Formats: sequence, structure tokens, C-alpha cells
Amino acid sequence: MPIYTEPMFLAYSIDRFDTFEWQQWADLKPYRLQITRGYEYGDDWNNAVTKHDLNVSVITSDTQSLKMLLMGRVDLVPIFYLYGTEMLKNYPDHKKIRFTKKAIHNNAFYFGISKKSFLVSRLDEINKALLEMQHDGTFKRILKELYIE
Repeated sequence: MPIYTEPMFLAYSIDRFDTFEWQQWADLKPYRLQITRGYEYGDDWNNAVTKHDLNVSVITSDTQSLKMLLMGRVDLVPIFYLYGTEMLKNYPDHKKIRFTKKAIHNNAFYFGISKKSFLVSRLDEINKALLEMQHDGTFKRILKELYIE
């Protein structure tokens, strides 16, 4: 079962845009977008890139993408909100980065267990405990401490 769901937003620099919002995938066509190799951005994103011939370049790390965004070499970078805000704190110009209100994708995160783990035999028990933590607000309290809401 999912532990939590985190939205992926488009990050932009206020040096490039005073504000930036989008309504439909076609709205992104004029812009230089940069994604990170190996990430899953969702079927809607994949279909939009093809259908609207979006200008998307691929790079090997979010760190490089955010640096390029801050330098004005790309216009928009899809990134998970929590991860992006935490990573940006390492940059002096981090306050120049904003996130769109509309997410491009919501990703569910799971607690993973190796098939070889001794815990596999206890999956039903683990899932029951995870469900209880979800219902009694434990996850929400833990994640709020990590700034996820």
C-alpha cells in the first residue's frame, strides 16, 4: 500500500517568469523543459511530449537541472516538491525558484521489501500496521515533520 503520494510540479525561475501557470499540455510547447534520465513522469506526460512535440531535453541529475534553471538555460523543470525544495536550500539563489500550482504527476511512494527478506512472510501484518498508521494519522504526523502535507 502507498505510504504517501507526492506531487511533481514544474519549477521555474522568477528571473524568467513573474509567475507561470499552465492549464493544458499544449501550453508547454513554447518552453525548454528538462527532465532527469530514469525518472517516471507519468503516462499523461509521456503522451503530451509526443502529441505536442514538447521541447524536452534529458540530463542525468536533478542538481544539474536546477542549476540550469537558475542560470536560465532551461525554462521549466519537473521535480517533486519536497525533494526540490530541500535540494534548492543548497543554492544561494534558491528563493528565485517557484513551483506551478498544477502538478504534472502524482507519484505514490511505497515501503519496499526485498523478496529475500525475512519480512516477506510478515507482509500481511506489515500492511495491516501501515493501514492503521494511515487511519490514525501517524503517517500524516511523520510526514508533516518532513514538510510534506
